[in-house]
Amino acid sequence: MRKHRRESAAPGAALETLAPFDPESRETLEWKQPKAWTAKHELMWRDRAVARVTVQGFWANKRTIEFAHARWDVRETGFGDLVVDGPDGRQGTPYLRHRSGFLSGKLERAGLPTLRTHAGGFWNPWWELRDGEDQPLVHLDVRQGFSRTEATLVLFDAARRLPDLPALIGLSMHALLDSQKHHASAAGA
Repeated sequence: MRKHRRESAAPGAALETLAPFDPESRETLEWKQPKAWTAKHELMWRDRAVARVTVQGFWANKRTIEFAHARWDVRETGFGDLVVDGPDGRQGTPYLRHRSGFLSGKLERAGLPTLRTHAGGFWNPWWELRDGEDQPLVHLDVRQGFSRTEATLVLFDAARRLPDLPALIGLSMHALLDSQKHHASAAGA
């Protein structure tokens, strides 16, 4: 009997360096999932990755948002909120906090106006981040498969001026993936 051996990368292998993110680019950005059944998504621009969101651990306890210039850790609270802690850690005011509802939620930002989140569509699902006047800032057209979730990212002009845009883009993808997970578990109950 012949034994088969699975080849894999070394445990601490470095990921490919991310390209710089240009918020002024008017080209299409795509969230791609490089491998099915994995919890790693890359934001692609001109066939280069400019951002990465990952979820690690059996209970999805380690989440990250990574751009070439910055990296944030994301945690989920017992109430289902996604939180990016500020410089004081869990004891201080969060940098970002996404409080999700069924089809809408709010994204609180330290020292900046609160934004709203909305989701919709059954056959053509979408997810949006909106300002206080309900104008869209970030729009995700979602493509769901059995083992893969990808999305087209549309940045509106008002979003390009936000000082925390990279973190908002990454947290938007985490919130989208989280809402899918919660809706799937509710449907299975």
